[in-house]
Amino acid sequence: MFQDELAVGEKSTAYLENTEDAQKMKRLLPDLKVLFILRYPVDRAISNYRFSKQNGLESKSLQYALSHEQQRLKQPVLDEVSSHL
Repeated sequence: MFQDELAVGEKSTAYLENTEDAQKMKRLLPDLKVLFILRYPVDRAISNYRFSKQNGLESKSLQYALSHEQQRLKQPVLDEVSSHL
């Protein structure tokens, strides 16, 4: 799968959102080294909120989304996304 590559990159941070992804990467690529370079967390969160709002993935206000984040994280992501498709 990338055995001959010295480095392979992509821009996704989705791997941070699901521990199953990290476990799968470790199982499939035990010698894998991963480097995450993140923007300022608050700026990134607001940017993601604006993107989600503009693309119909978010209907709540920023204040509501932030104040209910813990409850919302317990909801399956696919349920939330598929309801907008």
